[in-house]
Amino acid sequence: MKGIKYNLTFQDKTGSSLAFSELKMSDLLSKLETLLKENYGIENRISNQTIYNLQKRPEHVSRLLRIFVRVEKSS
Repeated sequence: MKGIKYNLTFQDKTGSSLAFSELKMSDLLSKLETLLKENYGIENRISNQTIYNLQKRPEHVSRLLRIFVRVEKSS
């Protein structure tokens, strides 16, 4: 959707949380792919459907993403 921004919380390999706020969908996807590659060596293609599932249907997302990633709409 146009104009929607998201907040991303990512748990890095040291266990600390990294917070990013007010990201557009394209920025969110690229940031998440970069963080997964840098911290865990996971080269995974993330789509907007994956972000939707993280928010609305977390049981349909891989367990790794559920553990390391939290995404919510920015208010």
